[in-house]
Amino acid sequence: MNKKFIIAGVIAIVLIFITLILIVVFTHAPGQGSVVMNNIEVSNTTNTVENVVENKVGVNGLKVEKGEIEYYDLEEGGTIPIPPTFKYVEGEIDTGAVIEDKYKNQFVWVPIERYEQDYTRFLFDRNGDYDNKDLEENLLESADYNTDYDDSVRNYGGFYVARYEAGKEGDNLPAVSKEGVMPWTGVSWQRAKDLAFGMYEENDYFQSDLINSYAWDSICQWLRKDESFSVDDSVNYGNYQNGKYGYNVLLESGSNREWVNNNIYDMAGNAWELTTEYEQLLISGDLEVIHIGRGGGYWNNGDEYPISSRTLTDNDGANIAVGFRVVLYLK
Repeated sequence: MNKKFIIAGVIAIVLIFITLILIVVFTHAPGQGSVVMNNIEVSNTTNTVENVVENKVGVNGLKVEKGEIEYYDLEEGGTIPIPPTFKYVEGEIDTGAVIEDKYKNQFVWVPIERYEQDYTRFLFDRNGDYDNKDLEENLLESADYNTDYDDSVRNYGGFYVARYEAGKEGDNLPAVSKEGVMPWTGVSWQRAKDLAFGMYEENDYFQSDLINSYAWDSICQWLRKDESFSVDDSVNYGNYQNGKYGYNVLLESGSNREWVNNNIYDMAGNAWELTTEYEQLLISGDLEVIHIGRGGGYWNNGDEYPISSRTLTDNDGANIAVGFRVVLYLK
């Protein structure tokens, strides 16, 4: 056989092999219309919760058992409403009553009615005082905020907040609220919103969602009931570079028992957390909506970026230091 034909045949086989490899790579790329930056998947499209969840794990959020919302009497007084799929774990109403679903996700009851405090938004200053004037003029709450949540707080006297930052267990969805899991960071605002809203399947008892400014500020007000707690200096309450430990790196949620207030971990420091609050800014002649992150990050100073602090975020994500947190409202 002619040597030239043999060489040509080998080259043809190699080219076919390379083509097959490229087909496999591109047809199995992480997420349709997505790019990978620093090993973080960032979606270029606005997927619905159904698309995101079904494409990954074949279900629309965690399954919720049928039943009724029941009231649990706490040992030191007060009651908390507990929806199906959840059970009481620990804590008291004044210092954080914790419930857990059958998947080990934990949430803390925020008792608005018990303290007769307003479920509203606040703009805290450097002294921990607050004034809503600048807040109302410059910072807005997203149209995605469901006003049914206001009714829920009035009807039940509070709401639930995830005990931990939203975490990612491997490549599986949905998001989790568990100790010892790395925060789910590097997501766009829309992706965080979809993940939070789709954490549980649609049900008649509660709705999960991305934390909003009403919830965040109400939690700050609740924490201030402890006179030793400061909303304007969180250096001792979270993972900050100038803190006691000064790790200067993102850590697993719930990694330090000193970074907990009323049984809620890491609202101060570690990862900045996306909210549904936003500001409209004129950028290159266009009015753009920029969403607000709360609570400071591990590379910040806790006295400069405390739990009450706000920052503008990159709506497109890809920031490994920005994550999110889930809230639950009863129906």
